[in-house]
Amino acid sequence: MRTHNYSKNQNSSIFEFYKSRLDLVLFASLITIVIYLPQAYSLSIQIDTETLINGAHSLNWLEIGRFGLHFVQKFLTLWNYNPYFSGCLMLIFFCLSALLWIYLYNYLSCGQKRFNYYLFILIYLTNPIWASQFYFSLQQAAICLVMCLLSVGIYLQFSIYKTDNRIEKIFKLLLIICVLTLVFASYQAFVSVYAVAVSFGLLLGYQSNYLGEKTKSFLSRGLMIIGTGIICFVLYLFLLKFFPQTNYLESMVYWKNGFINTVHNLWEIAKLVFSGIKFYYGIFVALGLIIALLKIVSNKISWQRKAIEISLIIILVVSSMLMFLYIGNTPVFRAQIAVPLFTACFLSYVFYSETYKRYKIERLMICIISWTLIIPVFVNTKVTTSLFYVDEMRDVQDRALAQQINFEIQKISTDPSIKNLYIIGKKDLSLNASTQEAINLGVEMFPASGFNWDYSPMNISGVSGRATAYINAVCGTNYYGLDNTFKEEAEALSRTMPNFPKEGSVIQGNGFYVVKLSD
Repeated sequence: MRTHNYSKNQNSSIFEFYKSRLDLVLFASLITIVIYLPQAYSLSIQIDTETLINGAHSLNWLEIGRFGLHFVQKFLTLWNYNPYFSGCLMLIFFCLSALLWIYLYNYLSCGQKRFNYYLFILIYLTNPIWASQFYFSLQQAAICLVMCLLSVGIYLQFSIYKTDNRIEKIFKLLLIICVLTLVFASYQAFVSVYAVAVSFGLLLGYQSNYLGEKTKSFLSRGLMIIGTGIICFVLYLFLLKFFPQTNYLESMVYWKNGFINTVHNLWEIAKLVFSGIKFYYGIFVALGLIIALLKIVSNKISWQRKAIEISLIIILVVSSMLMFLYIGNTPVFRAQIAVPLFTACFLSYVFYSETYKRYKIERLMICIISWTLIIPVFVNTKVTTSLFYVDEMRDVQDRALAQQINFEIQKISTDPSIKNLYIIGKKDLSLNASTQEAINLGVEMFPASGFNWDYSPMNISGVSGRATAYINAVCGTNYYGLDNTFKEEAEALSRTMPNFPKEGSVIQGNGFYVVKLSD
């Protein structure tokens, strides 16, 4: 069995590190391709993708506080719909992000291997939260690139203390501010990812004395690292004032519902996180937390070091739940992108058997638990691939519906210049057993059809915007579904219309078309 001398050159570059660990590169690449290739090269028109196809670009990111993502999209030249180019970039950056995190934490461990690299890759790459995030296919490549940039920014934050040259320090500090501000401006959920990443880095750095052997030195430098991150977040909030804003973020915060409802929501979240093995690895996290605390207490170190290590462990766990604390249980999935990194870091660290060499029984127990983690990894892999499959089936039905609606419009149209289209009601999907099983997993977003996504009893023509954009994307038409000029008249006409596809379910009004999908 080949061994690696991790401490031989603890400050080796990332190229030198992976030159000796090509097995990790190949393993991460294989996992990424096997699971995410179908999504990367899928021609399925997903939520928001229809907007990109119609040429709206990504300017709407500015209105929801994500101007950083707008600039990253521009840098990647992702202005026009090209699933192959976007998907290829997603695969590359996603795999690279896992490798960058491993290198960063190996670097902060000063070459002393403190976590299981293979377990980290498996847990990080297979979490279905990524499937929910990548479902917004127009942003998948940019999100993965930003994840890479975050690891680089944190590397610079720690490595600045190994730099003696003052000019180099100033340059690194400016680069840190630019990178972290861009990261926070790309997606607000990256604040939680940053908290998790820094917390785990501080834990490893403390155990390896990376930030200094003295506690005072560690605390001062650790607080400086955290303080720099806070400054970058405040800078992001300041820059928001220069862009047009909507109430998108405010509408997602659940604290305004009252203290009792907030506490109840937090309790429901706690049960959700810690009651199962999927997504959040709740049972394993709870068990790992107990083992980690017992291990620290039993170690022959000073009580001061024990207190600091216990505090860092608790901070790491709490950091993963920052988005839960902010927005509660909705949207529970796509915003929780700190969870894959947290579970990968925490579980690969706690259940790394090599750190239990002195105790044979404990080491055997940890080995058994670490191998047991293959079960939730397998389940999550199945969930992710099932979600991609159910979306393909959704798209097949949506395409057929879009073409049928367009055919009926062309058949009754007497004025080709009419472009306003109002779609009343919604269309539910008819799914087979396999796709229904995927839906029963309870994962947000899947299958999100433009023909029912924005419907509500208070807005019976709510699907008009996305559904019309979807029809345009599939059929190459140029309908417009967001004009409120004839909305009341169209909704009034629909009251006596039959449901699609019955005769009379598509009519032409005075300057608009009406399609009634349901009552």
